[in-house]
Amino acid sequence: MQICDLMLSREYIRKREAFFSRLPLSSAAEKKAAKRQLQAIVLPIFEKYSRLMGVRPSKICFRPSKSRWGSCNYRLGHINLSYYLLLLPYICIEQVVVHELSHLLKHGHGRDFYAVHDKFFPARKQSEKLIKDIFLKGFKAVKVSAAVIVHDGRVLATQRSYGPHAGRWEFPGGKIEWGELPAEALARELSEEMPGEIKICSEYDVVEYTYPDFHISMNCFLCNCKPETIVFKEHSDARWLGLDELDSVGWLPADTGVLEKIKPLLK
Repeated sequence: MQICDLMLSREYIRKREAFFSRLPLSSAAEKKAAKRQLQAIVLPIFEKYSRLMGVRPSKICFRPSKSRWGSCNYRLGHINLSYYLLLLPYICIEQVVVHELSHLLKHGHGRDFYAVHDKFFPARKQSEKLIKDIFLKGFKAVKVSAAVIVHDGRVLATQRSYGPHAGRWEFPGGKIEWGELPAEALARELSEEMPGEIKICSEYDVVEYTYPDFHISMNCFLCNCKPETIVFKEHSDARWLGLDELDSVGWLPADTGVLEKIKPLLK
């Protein structure tokens, strides 16, 4: 799957280099960290769609390619993926995986190929538009981890104390740094912002949301805790909300995507 087929104008080259510069890959350690991070994302996606599509690659390789997000040698069953997929939202990474797996079933990019592709990934056009916006318009993809902490039928909501969304409410957590896995990022953020006895139990959901100037991919983890041990260091306020209180605070838009799904946990 080619990254872009536009003519190499000066403006295009500038935007291209600005995009790739976001991911540090200058050292062997950085490449190793990127590979680890990308593997953690794509291997479960390959497993999911290999079962659904009835096809499985014989080999998956990772490279610092700037010309293609991915490529497929259908004769050998090999699929190559670019480290720079890490600059894209999860929904786009998922689409690239489906794209390359589809080549194991249909070669080329004809009508039959896209019929297979879109059968298993109907949001292809939405994903492709998002990729172009991120690649050419400076639109950023941000990955964060969030804690859905449930205790005695209530969930913890925290109020932001800084930034353009100060005063809004969210599930606690923060940005995933380069080389970090989502659970590692969440453990670090919780220890910095609200240390206490909090146990990350399992990944619960992944939310995709597009704000006016960036796209967020949010890994949500179900957690439990001892509330009396938590010290809130950076939030303006924190509340334990029951089922009938979820709408009593002004949630950030991305976080509202989780509210309906957690209701069964609060009964």
